[in-house]
Amino acid sequence: MEKEKRIDLKTVRRRERTAAFYVLFAWNFSPEQELETLSSIMLESGLLTDDPRKEEPSEADAGTVPSPALLDDFSRALIGLVSEKLPELDDEIAPCLKGWRLGRLSRAALTVLRISCAELKYRPDVPTSVSINEAVELCKTYAAQEDARFINGVLRTLSKKLRPEEYQA
Repeated sequence: MEKEKRIDLKTVRRRERTAAFYVLFAWNFSPEQELETLSSIMLESGLLTDDPRKEEPSEADAGTVPSPALLDDFSRALIGLVSEKLPELDDEIAPCLKGWRLGRLSRAALTVLRISCAELKYRPDVPTSVSINEAVELCKTYAAQEDARFINGVLRTLSKKLRPEEYQA
């Protein structure tokens, strides 16, 4: 009998956020596309999976073939939140940019900000520190290196506005 793999929640959530990032990032370039269509294309290509136990790349492929991001209820909820609440999210983010405009941000950085803002505003089950840390990690992977520090600062400011109870002494 083969020993069943244990699924680490932190790893699963990271893969779910990555799936949301992939779909929403692509949507930046094709806003006329249905999000479900983009998701389906990515599932068919192997960029996304709906199986949390999907095997990691072989050792020969390690470093060249990414693990597929996980498209499931959590990632679909994030995609839905960002797409449905986009104007409100942008209205929350814009004042926290300090000297920047939304249009000047890279699409990768903006996508990460929108995902984290949606978590901070609409997902009280996601701890503030987790949302911010995961956003910074996504930035380090998919945006310019200097974006990670900038995103961290914007999200700290935003979290104080959206979750002030966490900052009261």
